[in-house]
This record gives sequence, C-alpha cells and structure tokens, in this order.
Amino acid sequence: MINNYYRIFLLIGVILVLTGCKARRPVLQHNMKYLTEVEAARERDIDECMTLVASSRFKTKPGKRIADETAAGSLYGASKGNASGREVGLATHGAVSGGALGAASGFVNGVFHRNMMDRSQMEYVENCLRLKGYKVKKWK
Repeated sequence: MINNYYRIFLLIGVILVLTGCKARRPVLQHNMKYLTEVEAARERDIDECMTLVASSRFKTKPGKRIADETAAGSLYGASKGNASGREVGLATHGAVSGGALGAASGFVNGVFHRNMMDRSQMEYVENCLRLKGYKVKKWK
C-alpha cells in the first residue's frame, strides 16, 4: 500500500516539473519589419502589446481555468483507466482510479497555468503586433 502512495506522489512530482509556469511569448516571423528593427525594439513592442492585454478588458478567470482543466483531466483519466482496466477485468476500478489521477493532474495543470493567456488574449497580442508591422509565427 505504501508503495502505491509513493508512486502517486512521484507521478505528481513529475507532473509538477513538466508543467512549469513560464509565460508564453510570441515568436515573430522574419519579415521586412522584423529585419529592419533591432532585437531590443522588437522585444519592447512585444512587451507593449502584452501590457495592453493585461490592462484591457480581457481578464483571465483562474477559477474557471482550474475547473476546466480538472474536468478535462478527469474525463481523460477515466477513459484511459476504463480501457486499461477492461484488459484485466477491472474496468470500473480502472475508470475510478484513472479519473481520480486525471482530475489531480488536471487540477495541478490548471493551478500552474491559471494566469497564462487564453486564446482571445493571444489573438489580441497578435493583432497589436500586426498593426506594428510584425507577423507572429507561433507562441513559445
């Protein structure tokens, strides 16, 4: 029994390390504006657009994000647990334990990403940078 608890805590620790909480930033495509500006000016423009988002009407809802991640993790874990439990004849047990682990994983993921930008905020930053002449390639 203690060995199972050790495995669960080890799994949660790995999830904590892998999820991290570094803020995402846009990666700009190399166009004429990108090539004519120095790196400090590009970073200043990105920071300016991200500051505009932070002060705008787009406010994050951390509680909703945590709840969404927890629910999604629970559903995913339950389906995986059900499928793997069916192989050994314990589908219900697999679904319950998989759902619990998935919910815990989703909760931790939601907590770490609660203050990150959602898609509408990222689009706002992309539009701001587009107005400045840049084109966003991806987010990193």
